[in-house]
Amino acid sequence: MNDPELRAESFEIAWKYLDQSGLLTGERRDAARFILNRIDRMMRGGERRRLLLSNAAIDAYRLWPVLVTLDASRESQKRDVKTCSDDDFPIAIRFAERSGAGP
Repeated sequence: MNDPELRAESFEIAWKYLDQSGLLTGERRDAARFILNRIDRMMRGGERRRLLLSNAAIDAYRLWPVLVTLDASRESQKRDVKTCSDDDFPIAIRFAERSGAGP
């Protein structure tokens, strides 16, 4: 399996789980971007196990409200986080549209 397929499958697993469990809240585009960013960071670190990638993205998404609150309280600190670009986003859009959820 190549990296784009691994990335897409890992995203699909995480998205389906979060959507079916009712945990997807707020703007779906932001949620999809957050999930993809988490998967991308792990893949850049060398991780290639699909279920580990998807489960880590699920766990990170569950903690996202807590992380946002912590980040807001540390506004003076700068973060150096690489985010996915809109060029990377069609994977999430295509999947969400197929599943009827739509980001």
